[in-house]
Amino acid sequence: MENIRTIWDTCEEEICLDGQNVKSVRKKDPQGYLAFQNLNSLSLYDCTSLKYVFPASIVKGLEQLKDLQIHDCGVEYIVSNENGVEAVPLFLFPRLTSLTLFCLGHLRRFGQEKYTLTCSLLKKLEVYWCDKVIVLFQEKSVEGELDKQPLFVVEENAFPNLEELRVGSKGLVEIWRGQYSSESFGKLRVLSIENCDDISVVIPCSKLPVLQNLEILKVSRCKSVEEVMQGEELAGEKIPRLTNISLCALPMLMHLSSLQPILQNLHSLEVFYCENLRNLVSPSMAKRLVNLKNLWIAVCFSVKEIVRDDGSEATDDVSFTKLEKLRLRDLVNLESFSSASSTFKFPSLEEVYIKRLASLTHLYKIIPGQNLQKLRILELLGCENLEILLTLSMVKTLEQLTVSDCDKVKVIVESEGGEATGNEAVHTKLRRLKLQNLPNLKSFCSARYCIIFRSLTFVDIKECPQMEFFCQGDSFTPSLESVWMNNRREILENDLNTIIHKFTERHSKGEVHDEEDAEEGDSEEQHHGVEDSVEEDTEEEDSGGGS
Repeated sequence: MENIRTIWDTCEEEICLDGQNVKSVRKKDPQGYLAFQNLNSLSLYDCTSLKYVFPASIVKGLEQLKDLQIHDCGVEYIVSNENGVEAVPLFLFPRLTSLTLFCLGHLRRFGQEKYTLTCSLLKKLEVYWCDKVIVLFQEKSVEGELDKQPLFVVEENAFPNLEELRVGSKGLVEIWRGQYSSESFGKLRVLSIENCDDISVVIPCSKLPVLQNLEILKVSRCKSVEEVMQGEELAGEKIPRLTNISLCALPMLMHLSSLQPILQNLHSLEVFYCENLRNLVSPSMAKRLVNLKNLWIAVCFSVKEIVRDDGSEATDDVSFTKLEKLRLRDLVNLESFSSASSTFKFPSLEEVYIKRLASLTHLYKIIPGQNLQKLRILELLGCENLEILLTLSMVKTLEQLTVSDCDKVKVIVESEGGEATGNEAVHTKLRRLKLQNLPNLKSFCSARYCIIFRSLTFVDIKECPQMEFFCQGDSFTPSLESVWMNNRREILENDLNTIIHKFTERHSKGEVHDEEDAEEGDSEEQHHGVEDSVEEDTEEEDSGGGS
């Protein structure tokens, strides 16, 4: 660290220190502290001997500071009133827009005593793994000892321009305390709470009026959260711009009923690893989800249905008018979308991804066959008890279909009374088809339909030992470009029945060997299964951290 004094004396606009021997950020001059008039960015990393960042006497000189980042340091206070110069100091950071405090295991407060803080331009605040914080920002006195550990105890007009607040510290019991004006946190768009084990309610009802611009809410790995928002007292209160909610690893969360007043504008709802959650919404709540576009539920082992049966008599249909994407993964007890007597419709549904639903036996228990005019992508993976898949009316609109590791599936498209048979042609939009590890699959379609696959270009069939033919009736594939059987690219024929018949003949004679994988990767590069995307997305959720 021999060059530190040189850095200070040049008054650089940006300073980054990385080292264990830094004990204070000040000039080694007995006459006083450097004013840092030009400093706009300060980053400190691994300065384990550093006890505080600024003495109170120089804070007034930090008029240009815009970005302050402190990672893995030994600081107890950001500002230290070490000489006791002012009883109630004024901390001015007039241009500070971003503050990141990460892995500060000794941090207790922003300042040592009560103070007045001005960060009127602060837009982004991140506080992660600062587990000894008593109260980070405290402008006003609190009588007696703090029985709860809040992040903020501030005056009415606090952080008027804050847009992103991301918090992840185990010691916190609540985020904010006190009464705020409508300007306080009035521009907050993103609120992310992670690893706060003692918080039971994320947003108290008293804070709803100041969160009118909140758009994204993420809550993850909080062991004590029972309610996302305080329920009974929510009457009349709304967060009109809240469009995205993500809830992950909340073991005490049993219901989402407290969300009812804010569902109307919701675009995306994602729920992962909430082991005691039984269902998501009631029929009356489902009716409010008129703008929901994305619904993703994964690894919630107690969920038996998405919309619970509350015992009320069905009076009309429940339509998820704008729902485009439905993803369900590792819901071992999920048997149906709902056991309620209401009729559910999905007129805008385009993509459905279902993986490892062990209790699911019929696909139409999740998505009914009617009102699926826009369904383009369907992926069914690892549903060991699934037997009945698609009707012809469902497959007409599909463009991509993947079925894998579903042991009981015997046929992909089942016969449906009143549909076309014989010489009447049925047109489909299917472009890509992937069937893998289906030990009991006998055919794609067992009924005598004449199906025209005008857009079908790619077929991949692997480990389907019982498959005897593709369609019982005629099939036409004028655009077919490649067919893979057990990792081997087949010679194209007039129809898929002929290709499968020739493959079966060779297989019975022992002429087919899986090791003849031609042009490794060709098959996979030509299509992308959603199983990969689902795994990648979930791994991203699992990674957590301060992002």
